[in-house]
Amino acid sequence: MGQPKSIHLEYVHTVFKLSHDETKPLITDERIRQKALEISITDEEWDALIAEFNDFFARGQTHLKHNNPTDALEEFEHALSLNPHESETLYFCAECHYQLWKQNKSKQHKNKAIEFAEKSLEKNPKHNKAASIISQIQEAEKNKPKKDYSGLIKSVIWIAVLSTASFLAYQHRDELMAKLLPKKNTSKEINKADINDNWENIDPYKGEEFILKEVNFDLGSLQLNHTAKEQLNHLVTFLNKYPDVSGVLEGHTDDIGDANQNLQLSTTRAKIAYDYLISKGISSTRIKYVGFGSSKPFVPNTSDLNRAKNRRIDFKITEIKK
Repeated sequence: MGQPKSIHLEYVHTVFKLSHDETKPLITDERIRQKALEISITDEEWDALIAEFNDFFARGQTHLKHNNPTDALEEFEHALSLNPHESETLYFCAECHYQLWKQNKSKQHKNKAIEFAEKSLEKNPKHNKAASIISQIQEAEKNKPKKDYSGLIKSVIWIAVLSTASFLAYQHRDELMAKLLPKKNTSKEINKADINDNWENIDPYKGEEFILKEVNFDLGSLQLNHTAKEQLNHLVTFLNKYPDVSGVLEGHTDDIGDANQNLQLSTTRAKIAYDYLISKGISSTRIKYVGFGSSKPFVPNTSDLNRAKNRRIDFKITEIKK
């Protein structure tokens, strides 16, 4: 298996260093090529560099086509060393880790798949396949089956525990009822359309889902306006008040447009809200994000007003640490 030529790596690392020193945000292949020529790379050397990149990329695709993600990943990583900003190469690195994660459920491959997919989306926010990798991993984790507590010994233990719990519950039934009955007036009965006006009254429990009614998006937009940021600040306050709470931001769209594009758009919008929470000091270990496209409308997509309500972000509590 070939290795990148050291002179090419030396040139390309210099190119990317100079590119990062510039104030212009967009790094295109043509700008990199011009910068390379400015530091005395010849046209022949540049062509050789591109050819070498294409060779690694093509071999990676061949390995992946033949269900060999391990060798494919090695080729794509070589290609990435020659052009770290190429969105498609970042996506294929994510795809290799994703395939390896499906084979052995390695946490390392799962994290790497998400990391490369997010980098690919940073370079190309419209990359549907990169967004799909993130959504599929997070959905799989969300629906992961619980452990099966089977066997005679475990059954005996559970019977003993349940019997003891039933006896204690009966002995203290009046006290328990007094504590449990008020729960009927907690956040579960608050109208979801008004949930943002009642943060101080919320008594969180696992599975509670909040519709952030003011975190909406204009058609096709990826921008958070002032009102949306205020609503996310309410969520920041809530999460700071309850540091044991973890959850997932769920992105949604209306039914206009292609389903795959809506899935990618909803994932990107959820990540924008996620990035805002992280910027406000919320730990990334407490928050995840996932996109559902137009598959889970809050109201029927029968009018422009309803479609605007469906272009939204939800927050669902997934864990409360004891």
